[in-house]
Amino acid sequence: MAGNGNWALAGSAVNTGKLGAESADDVINRRYAEFASTGKKADNSSDGSFYASKKFDVADDSSETVIGTSGKYLIEMDLSYVSGGNLNVGLADGVVDRNPGGKQSITLFNVGSNGSISANGKEVGSINKGKWSTVRYILDMDNGTGTIQIDGFDPVTYEFSNYSTFGFSSPTQLTYFLLSASKAAVDVRISDLKVGTLEQEALPKKTITVESSDNTMGSAYIGEAGTTEKTVDMNDMVTLTATAIEGYELLAWRKDGSNENFAFTSEITVRAHDTAKFTAVFTVSEPDKYNYLYHETFKTLTTSTLAANGWVSANQQSAMTVEYDENSSLGNYLRFGANTNSRGGEKIIRRNIYI
Repeated sequence: MAGNGNWALAGSAVNTGKLGAESADDVINRRYAEFASTGKKADNSSDGSFYASKKFDVADDSSETVIGTSGKYLIEMDLSYVSGGNLNVGLADGVVDRNPGGKQSITLFNVGSNGSISANGKEVGSINKGKWSTVRYILDMDNGTGTIQIDGFDPVTYEFSNYSTFGFSSPTQLTYFLLSASKAAVDVRISDLKVGTLEQEALPKKTITVESSDNTMGSAYIGEAGTTEKTVDMNDMVTLTATAIEGYELLAWRKDGSNENFAFTSEITVRAHDTAKFTAVFTVSEPDKYNYLYHETFKTLTTSTLAANGWVSANQQSAMTVEYDENSSLGNYLRFGANTNSRGGEKIIRRNIYI
């Protein structure tokens, strides 16, 4: 199976991929691939992982076929349940030997025990053992939804958080179809796999508004000073700026009247996924009582500005990102998500001094 049609098998668990066919009266009426994993390493000493990936076919102009962060896509296949469960069906990018699950990926749905199908953590239907079922999935990146339908029954649509965000959409691109399982035995057959684009209906306009919590402390604007409202195409990127008056500083940005902090940097870029109002909340500036050798709060840094501010990784810069903790008062923080094998990040604070 591996090597045929850009398919690859990997993982630490014992796994197999083989081609098969069903026939009647000596006539083949269906060809399929069967993927199975024991969920255990060869010596049965511990749990293992399993990956089966299929790189998208090249485009007519011989360029790489890439799904970006916008558009509407159909992922459809016939599935037949054999045994086991907990198989994730998704899309990925950056599939290499050292990272067979991809550097970035999304899960569309999961095949559980007894053939149950779950999407977004909820059971939406099932496939039967020894029978074929058509699973049709529509990924609408523009509207931020996933829709799954099994054997023509009522479709289930849910919010796909990767693409319903006001921040940058992630993954940035997808180039593989991916099956994956970890610590679980699974055996599933797949046939008539299709991945393609669908025509997208016209998207609505969205309006972004900004305001200051107190005009005596600072101002907020969009693009140019004085502009506090802008209507743009849905999902366009819009830059918001907060300027504090001397003696005051930006505490945080908040969205739609919420008391939860949305961002902390004076300039932020938001994705206009919906109409929204952002408030720049200012506070009295208090001088720091400590004389730091170095102090980094990440309040003013973004992922794209890390390298320019001395946060560098010689061979894995893309693994360093500035994230925002929505569940506590931590605010912005640095995440280093690379495989730690032979990789590292460093912050240059003075010439020839590193932490």
